[in-house]
Amino acid sequence: MFSYHWICLFCLVILSMLPGCSNNEVSSTAKQLEAGTPVRLIAEEGDFAIIETNDTEQYYVDLGLLKSRTTLTNEIEGQHTHVLSATTDAYLDDPPDVPAEQKPRSIEKISNEQASLNRLYMTEKTQRQIIAPTNMGLFVDQVTGENVWPAYTCHNPDCPKKGTDDDPYLFVLFDRSKPPICPACVRAFQLSGAGQEELTPYLRWTRPYELEEKKRRVKQLDAERKRAYRALKESKQDN
Repeated sequence: MFSYHWICLFCLVILSMLPGCSNNEVSSTAKQLEAGTPVRLIAEEGDFAIIETNDTEQYYVDLGLLKSRTTLTNEIEGQHTHVLSATTDAYLDDPPDVPAEQKPRSIEKISNEQASLNRLYMTEKTQRQIIAPTNMGLFVDQVTGENVWPAYTCHNPDCPKKGTDDDPYLFVLFDRSKPPICPACVRAFQLSGAGQEELTPYLRWTRPYELEEKKRRVKQLDAERKRAYRALKESKQDN
């Protein structure tokens, strides 16, 4: 017969194998994925995205870190739809309720990433849409040969072409001789030649169009910048 000692040991082994009974909780973190890793977006689940890497492995990653691939050309550049804008934890399954806070980087690195976040551009005549970094400056489209400008949208509640979040009204403002105002509003409300006072609300309503991915990431970068400043202040106090 087994001794009492061996029976107790056997019970402990069995208990340690049951879900939630291990003293050392196994993390679902599979690996860290480096900034710039090309990935394919499969689905979005709350604050996380399910992505597939080039080696066909699937993970959960922080949705805010997904940066759309550039569309400067019409050439197919692999199957990826996004790249990671920063190094991050990747989870095989059961990610945490919210993405983990990463150790803040230097202020310079945070600012450099923010300047390189994507924005939407459009060509001057054909209005081909292009996704490229915000710090591209003005450039010529390799496909059409046209000048490329940042895309704008109108927030006037009475705009005759007011779109939706899924299908916004987009346009470019390349004629510097005209006020930077929504062209649909100019035509509808006969604003050509209008005075400054009449134009003021339309100037406020006409704004650069911001991609949802950029708005998500800017919030994260603002929070990271605050943590970086706090850490810098604390390190100076310690010295």
